Amino acid sequence: MEWLRRHILLLFLLLMSLAVQAQTDTDSTSARRRAVEYYYLHSLSLLEQGCIDESFELLEHCRAMDSTSTAILYNLSPYYIVLKKDSIAHEMLERIVEASPQNEYYNTALVNYYNKKGDRKSAIAVYEKMLETAQSKSDVYMSLYNLYSEENDYAKALEVLNALERIEGKSLKISLDKHMQYVQSYDLDNAVSLVQQLIEENPDDVSFYLLLGETYVLFGKYAEAEAAFAEVLKVVPDDDSALASLVSLYSRLENDTAYCRSMEKLLKSERLETEDRVKNLLEYVVYKEATDTVYMRNFFKELMALPFDQVAITETYIKYLEYKNASGEEVWPLLERIVALEPDNKNAIISLLAYSIENNDAASVIKYADEALLYFPQNMLICFYKALAYGAMERFEECIEACRHALSVRTGDEELSAVSSVFGYLGDVYHEVGDMDKCIEAYDSALIYNPYNMSVLNNYAYFIALEGKELQKAHDMSYKTIEEEPENITYLDTYAWILFLQERYEEARAYAEKIIQIKPEMDGVLYHHCGDIFAKCGDMDRAVEYWIKARESGVVDENLDKKIKKRKYSRAKKTK
Repeated sequence: MEWLRRHILLLFLLLMSLAVQAQTDTDSTSARRRAVEYYYLHSLSLLEQGCIDESFELLEHCRAMDSTSTAILYNLSPYYIVLKKDSIAHEMLERIVEASPQNEYYNTALVNYYNKKGDRKSAIAVYEKMLETAQSKSDVYMSLYNLYSEENDYAKALEVLNALERIEGKSLKISLDKHMQYVQSYDLDNAVSLVQQLIEENPDDVSFYLLLGETYVLFGKYAEAEAAFAEVLKVVPDDDSALASLVSLYSRLENDTAYCRSMEKLLKSERLETEDRVKNLLEYVVYKEATDTVYMRNFFKELMALPFDQVAITETYIKYLEYKNASGEEVWPLLERIVALEPDNKNAIISLLAYSIENNDAASVIKYADEALLYFPQNMLICFYKALAYGAMERFEECIEACRHALSVRTGDEELSAVSSVFGYLGDVYHEVGDMDKCIEAYDSALIYNPYNMSVLNNYAYFIALEGKELQKAHDMSYKTIEEEPENITYLDTYAWILFLQERYEEARAYAEKIIQIKPEMDGVLYHHCGDIFAKCGDMDRAVEYWIKARESGVVDENLDKKIKKRKYSRAKKTK
C-alpha cells in the first residue's frame, strides 16, 4: 500500500540521515530535535517527489531551527551551487568537513565543488587531509593520483603511486601508471628499467617487448626500438603489432627497403584485422604507386592468393584499378570473384551488372541478375539491369515485362532519379515497338519522378517533333537539355532539328555549326541533319558535302540519294 511504502521510505531516509548526520546540539530538547528530524525527512521526501522549491524552503526552515546540523548543511549546499551563490555553498561544505573530517560524503562533496571551480590544488589539499583519517586509503590515493596527473606534477604522482603500491602490492595497472609518469617526465632510464622488470616477471608475454620498443621510439632510440620489436617477431613471426610498429619506425627513418619488407609481412599476416589490412594496404598503394605500378598489381595478386580477407583485398584491388582507369576486362573477373565468394554481396553484384552492360555482354547480365534476384528479389535496380539486357538483345516484349517488374518491386527507398530512369527506358522501348501512346505515358511518369531527366527530355522532345505535333512543347523541353549540357551534341542536334521543323533555319544553322565545331566527325544522322539545315539556308555546296558524309556513314534513305543527285532539298524521312 502507498502509505506503507511511504512509511518505509521515511524510515529508510531517517536511517540514512543518522548515518551521515553529525552530532546535533546536545542542549536541544528532544521535542525540538524530533521536530527538526521530521521537517528534514519531509524535505527529502519532497525532493524525491520532484518538489524542489518546497524541499529547499523546508531545509532552510530546518537550518533556522538547527544551524549546526551537518546533514542539513550537506543537503542545502547543492541548492546554493545551482543558485550560483558559491560562497555560501563553500562555507557550508567547509563547515561540515571541519565538523566531520572522516565523513567521505562530506569530503567528496567539497572536492567536487573545487573540481567544478577548476581549483585542483584545493581538491588535492582535501584529499591529503583525508589520508590522515581515511580507513580505506586506496581510493583516496587514486583520486590524488588523477589530480596530480592533471596538474602535470609527475613527482607527486609517482609518490602517490609508490604509496599505493606499498598498500596494495605490485600490480600491472600501477606499474603502467608509473611508466606513463616516467615517460611524461622524460625519465628514460626509469621508464626502460620498469618495462624490463615487467619483461622479467612475464617472460612469456611479448606485449612488454612492444611496450619497450614504443618507449624507445618516444625517446628517439630507434636502434633499441628495432631490437625490441625484433624480439617479439622471434617468438611470433607474424605478430601484427610488432610488424605495424616496425612499419611506422622505418617510415620515420625513411628506410625504403626495410619499410617495404615489413609492410609486406604485415599485409600477409593472418593476425591482422580486416579493417587494419585494408587501411595499411591503401597506405602502401599510395607509397608504392609513385615508383612501381607493375609491382603493385603483382602484389595484389599475391595477397588475393592468401586464404583470408579475400573479398576485402579484391575490393581494394578494384578501387586501385578504377583509380588507374583500368579497362573493364581487368575489373570484370575480380567482380566475378567477389560474387563467387559472396553471392549476396549487393555492391559487387551491381558493379558486375554495370560492367557487363558496358561490355555489351547481355547474356551475362541476365545470368547474374537471375542469380542475384534469389538473394534480392525486391531490388528494382537488378531487375532494371535485366531489362537493359533484353533491350540490347532486341527482345522488346521481355524488356517491357522486365521494366514493369522492376517498377512493381519498388520499396519506396529507391532514389527518385533511379525510378525516373526505369520509366524513361520503358518509354524508349515503347517508341521502338511503335506504341507512341505508351511511350508518352512512360515519359510523363519519368518526368514526375525527375523533371530534370535530360535523356527523357531529349528523346521526348525529338519524338513528338518528328510526329509534327506540339513543336513548342518539344522546343521548351529540348532547350532545357542544352541549358544543362551545352556541349552535348545529341542534345544540340535535337534542338537544331526542332528549330528546323519550326522553319527557324538560321537559328538551326548556328547550332549545326556548334555541333561541327565540337565534333567534326559524327554519326550519319547528324551529317544528314546538318546537310538539310545548310540546304534550307541556301548553302548547297555544304549541304551536298554533308549529305555525302551521311551516306558514307551508312544512312540508308532513298530521299538522301535524290538530294545528292539533284542538289536540292526534299522532305526527309525519319532517320532517328
